[in-house]
Amino acid sequence: MVILQNRDYAGVRGFNYQPSYGSCGLEIWGEAFDGDLIATEIARGKAYFPGINTLRLWFSHDAWMRYGGAAIERFGEAIGAAAAADLRVIATLFNGWHAWPNTPEIFAEGVDAVTAFANDKNKGLVATETGWGALDDAKRCEVLSVELEALSTRGIGFTAHLLNHTFVVDGHRPEHGPISGAGYMAFIEADGSLRPHHECFNDF
Repeated sequence: MVILQNRDYAGVRGFNYQPSYGSCGLEIWGEAFDGDLIATEIARGKAYFPGINTLRLWFSHDAWMRYGGAAIERFGEAIGAAAAADLRVIATLFNGWHAWPNTPEIFAEGVDAVTAFANDKNKGLVATETGWGALDDAKRCEVLSVELEALSTRGIGFTAHLLNHTFVVDGHRPEHGPISGAGYMAFIEADGSLRPHHECFNDF
């Protein structure tokens, strides 16, 4: 196992967050924007996971193109809601994403390779979209435990995907719309309850 030398971000613990009311950036930061609901969902997340200190938010290019300054103000309001919950924000502009499931051994090898590179460059690391999904709640917790253990023991901070139910892809159960091979990734259900077994996050 390769241990990270630069521990600047080792204490990052949090989630990626997409508000529950939207399925894409145009809805989230556009006319459907709901700052009160965002504040409620962030506060609920902090209550279920009191050790978190970070949220990762996406600001989408399509919302910026259509709504300009109004979308930027709404994004700022969401950052303010996070600050009110004593959370820092990783602001992600015009996000692109991909990932793939693998075995614990392959995952660990990949993390070691990235950690060795960071050590060579004296850089810290944050895994900003960790936690492969599953429709089965217990299986998802098993996956989370493998990934979060690998990261935390090496001194790598993380934001797990995804704080609460949302209509964004992979943020909902099948009854709420199409899903992909990544399964279901939310930690908090559509009704505001904690997803079964997902308190396992608090172990890391």
